[in-house]
Amino acid sequence: MNIGLVGNGMIIPDILSQIKSIPEMECIAICGREKSSFKLQQLAKDYTIRKVYYNYEELLEDSEIDVIYVAIVNSLHYEYCLKALNAGKHVVCEKPFSLKYEEAKKLKEMAEQKKLFLFEAITTRHMPVYSQLFDIIEEIGNIKAVFCNLSKYSSRYDDFVKGETPNVFNPSLGGGALEDINIYNIHFCVGLFGEPMEVSYYANIIRDIDVSGTLILKYDNFTALCVGAKNNNVGTGIFIQGEKGAITVNEGSYAITGFNIFTKGSQRAIISKENKRHRMFFELSEFLRIIKEKRYDQCYSNLEDTLKVVRISEDARKFAGLSF
Repeated sequence: MNIGLVGNGMIIPDILSQIKSIPEMECIAICGREKSSFKLQQLAKDYTIRKVYYNYEELLEDSEIDVIYVAIVNSLHYEYCLKALNAGKHVVCEKPFSLKYEEAKKLKEMAEQKKLFLFEAITTRHMPVYSQLFDIIEEIGNIKAVFCNLSKYSSRYDDFVKGETPNVFNPSLGGGALEDINIYNIHFCVGLFGEPMEVSYYANIIRDIDVSGTLILKYDNFTALCVGAKNNNVGTGIFIQGEKGAITVNEGSYAITGFNIFTKGSQRAIISKENKRHRMFFELSEFLRIIKEKRYDQCYSNLEDTLKVVRISEDARKFAGLSF
């Protein structure tokens, strides 16, 4: 499967290294702006990428490319995915899939009409041990409370404090803690519990962008509290409380490698046997399998959850008074 990668940000080396680790995948082209030519050429050299493009339309015209991987600023995800689908390419889009529900819905509908594969790259949903939670969670009975915390001090936060506006803290580019980091918590909850009845978001806003915030998802019989922060390193972790026990996930929602389950009189740990693998390896391997097996049903089912997540994040921003 030949991939054309769009972008040259911090995440690109991780993506390229994991593509390289999968024998049936190859990144044959990378695309970015001409002012980033030195970086693009260096990436091409480091990861043996045969072609470098400075024009997106030219990349899309490359008949060797099967899949376009969109890994650019959040505000351009919809536009670039739409163009790729129109060009007849399968698409992998970095999280967040889109900033607006109606745009996300249009992308899904186009993929279905053209019978193309379209994925959101969200590591949470593809970690091997995550799927085990669906069976294990029944052991703790009816859910009563959920707490998810993903707090990572951004390498660009000091620049932001000094008055600069890095992409990740730029409201015009769809930055902020909700879309960059709390999105993992939303996916974790939607995957396990479905779409909530109510959404509210209490954000710590500086210069029109949320540097941290608490998202509250109200379900029928419990509330999920999701904390996402890019201005501190308080820690990561998930706690699920049920009537008969509890589950803890120490790694947080973006890289679930194991969890502990506590029930009356017992405690046990479930640990993935593949902990040494990079978290992106699993999602890329899953995308490859779905395409090879032509599992359009699974692809579009996954997109249904993606649409729910986009709607939640859009409602949350509106609640907090954040506008992109």
